[in-house]
Amino acid sequence: MKSKLLILLFLVIFLSFTILLFMTNIHFKKRTFCGNGICEIHENSVNCCMDCGCYKDNEICIENKCVVKEIELSDDEFVRIVEEYFKAKGETIEEVGEIYNISLKTILGKTAIIKTNKDVYGVTIAENRTLFLYECCMPGSRLIEVWIKP
Repeated sequence: MKSKLLILLFLVIFLSFTILLFMTNIHFKKRTFCGNGICEIHENSVNCCMDCGCYKDNEICIENKCVVKEIELSDDEFVRIVEEYFKAKGETIEEVGEIYNISLKTILGKTAIIKTNKDVYGVTIAENRTLFLYECCMPGSRLIEVWIKP
């Protein structure tokens, strides 16, 4: 009889702990959802950039979508920097081609074809105001100079 009581007591205690643990897990279980600040195993930059961020350097997460960052370099500022560069080189700008925004893995900025009194160049200015001067205008054009605006 004593052994039956011990077995019954053991079962009651075991069931009590099991129920208690089960109820605690249900009530306090950490909920997984996009926006909880944790990049969980089922989340990535496509379905939850709020938690995981964006994989590309030139993207930011807005309303849970990775979008290309706005370039913080106006066309007017682009032209001013180009003019400053060529003035220091003793060249004058005769024509500025259409200015395009560029968004590459390593460069976010603007680019255009520039005609001076001496030659025609491809010019790219990164968002950090670094100017890249290229031979114009063949595929695979050679980088001539990198100039960091003082």
